[in-house]
Amino acid sequence: MQQPRSNSTSSPSSIPGVSSPQPPIRLILIDIFNTLLRPNPPPAHQYAKIARHGRFSLPGHLLKDEPVSLAFKAAMKKQLALHPNYGRDTLPPLPDGEAAADRWWRLVIKETIVDALSVYSEGKCSKKRAKELWAPAERRGICEEILLRFGKGGQAYELLEDVEPFLRGLAERNAKAKGGREVRIVLASNSDERILDACAALGLGEGGQDVEDRGRDRDGALLSYDLGHCKPSASFFSEALRLAGGGEGNEAAIKGEEVLYVGDDLHEDAVAARDSGTGITGVWLDREEKGRGDGKMEGVKRVVSLSEVLDLVDERQRSS
Repeated sequence: MQQPRSNSTSSPSSIPGVSSPQPPIRLILIDIFNTLLRPNPPPAHQYAKIARHGRFSLPGHLLKDEPVSLAFKAAMKKQLALHPNYGRDTLPPLPDGEAAADRWWRLVIKETIVDALSVYSEGKCSKKRAKELWAPAERRGICEEILLRFGKGGQAYELLEDVEPFLRGLAERNAKAKGGREVRIVLASNSDERILDACAALGLGEGGQDVEDRGRDRDGALLSYDLGHCKPSASFFSEALRLAGGGEGNEAAIKGEEVLYVGDDLHEDAVAARDSGTGITGVWLDREEKGRGDGKMEGVKRVVSLSEVLDLVDERQRSS
């Protein structure tokens, strides 16, 4: 697909074969899951371990990692289809103030455990019996324990190894930057608010970066649940740029050509950013070195570590 045209009015060169210099980077929008942090162990394994605890009186021999993983994958797929974006527009909040996203996750947890006991138990437990077993476990707080673990508890995730050096490197560059060449960094991800608690528990935000938990302040994080749009929608990127970049009609607002979007998914992150019509440069964080990206790499930058994102920033700052 053809690259979006820059909105810049400058035209340093009209000589055929000589490209105009790109502007310096002023903003990095960055994905969260598998870009900054990852679940460890996988979410379904954590569900299974909690569900096997004796206080929930569930048959632990039917809740091994494999059937729970299969049930979790199916439950996620079903709920994302029925209630996109964590139920933001389809699951009204309960009278007690519980957010739609919390209700969404409770549905995922319930379906995961019930189906692991029945659908994926090779006929050892009926669906009716699985629901009967679930009811007391729910009353004893199984959902609350899982939700806490993946939120304020902070035990469910770990920082990826190149994150802290990346943040330190950017902070050092900003300390030396002159002439408004500082680079802000803002979380922008498909998620609900719970992930901000996990990020805070892992210390994201140290070093003077904008990656920090600021309650519901959208300078700190731009989440699909708040934006009302999910990647790979172009609206996700345009709204993120508007909010993080300073708004429309502001002469000092950051332009798309001054922004990188960094994420681990080639299509949902890098290609979607490239094709959003905003001018944002998509950066594919290919830590596993999967390769060339099935011919979709035109106009997309590929890096194998976050340190290479700093190299991209340095290159743009020098050339502009």
